[in-house]
This record gives sequence, C-alpha cells and structure tokens, in this order.
Amino acid sequence: PIIIVPAAPSALISIYNAKQFLEDGVWINPQLKKLQVTKERGHCSPDDNVMVSAEKMLRPDELAKFSCKHSHFRLTDNPERLKPSEWDHVCCAFVSGQAWQFDGWWSTHPVEIFTKIRGFHLVYQEERPHPVVSKWMVKTLAISKEENRRYNDKQVVKEFWNELYRFLSQLKSCN
Repeated sequence: PIIIVPAAPSALISIYNAKQFLEDGVWINPQLKKLQVTKERGHCSPDDNVMVSAEKMLRPDELAKFSCKHSHFRLTDNPERLKPSEWDHVCCAFVSGQAWQFDGWWSTHPVEIFTKIRGFHLVYQEERPHPVVSKWMVKTLAISKEENRRYNDKQVVKEFWNELYRFLSQLKSCN
C-alpha cells in the first residue's frame, strides 16, 4: 500500500519527517529535517522508496484486531510518478489543504478522492485546520507547537494507525 504525503514546504508532514513521525511518534519540523538530510547527503533529494510500518506504534494484539494484514507502507510525495496500476494501491494521503496538491492525481476532486482513500490533515493544536479541509472526508490530527508538549505525538500517531487500519479493514481488497 502507498501513503502520499504533501510536497508543500508549509506542510507539517513531508517525505523528510514522515518515517520518524509515523514509526517512532517523534515529530521534527520538516524543514529542519530537510536541512539535516542535505547536510548528511550533500543534496536534498528525498528517497524514492521510503517504507513505514505500524509495528513500533501498535502492539501485535492491537494489530490483530484488524482484518487488514498489511504491515509495510510505501511513502511518496510525488504522485505524478505513480504508474496507473499503482493508484489502486494508494490507501492514504496527508493533505495540506491546497487544491494544487491533487494535480497529477487520478482525480483532481478531493471529495471524490476521499471516498476511495483515507485522508488525514496534520495541524498544530494551537491553529485551526485549513478551512477547505472540512469539506473533504479527512481526519484532522493535531500536534502541539510547543516542544514541552511533544509527548502527545505518539498518541496522535497511534490514532493515525488505528484509523488507517480501521479504514483498510473495511475494504474487501485489503486482505
């Protein structure tokens, strides 16, 4: 299965920080993470094949309650690179609230898109979600801006995985 993350610089989740956030429950500002990657590699090009798993965030007994047995998910921030056959494997997308995010998708209509895949909108608790997102079928996940309140991030990530697995378990093609 494939999870799409925004390529927008203003998004709170990106290809640079998604793995650490979704696997370890540790959120790092994506722009700082991008700078760190650039410093380590000498360039800022993201990996094309980033894989994430819920296994660190959900215990085996928690995963067992879902009929969906997928354990690893591929991340991409460039849906235009997806082959037509790969769109059937897209199960989830994080949205920034910008309509241009859907350019190059199988549909440019978010309402239609989120009848087929699970959508999430990551925001700061201290801020309102992007207003247009309320019209789409996406779940808002809120993290704190304050460093001393980062301990809630793991709970937010557990909520994400539970919600995604609940959605996937409802799909007949999941097993």
